[in-house]
Amino acid sequence: GYYNAEAEKHGKGKFIYIPEGGNSFCTYIGAFKNDKFHGVGSVKCENGFEYSGNWNDGKKDYSVSSDFIARSLK
Repeated sequence: GYYNAEAEKHGKGKFIYIPEGGNSFCTYIGAFKNDKFHGVGSVKCENGFEYSGNWNDGKKDYSVSSDFIARSLK
């Protein structure tokens, strides 16, 4: 991948790591910004965890929407 002037991961790349408290490795492929996952990317871990989508400042960026019908109980 690429690095910025401060030698931080920045741009597109691949990163193999062991998560904090984990005992199996994970692979992230996607965008970085200032050494953090940022933008579109995917993680696949040896333990079966997988996530593909958007990241914001190192955290998964979920879009939550509600899909329900409200009815009166009267």
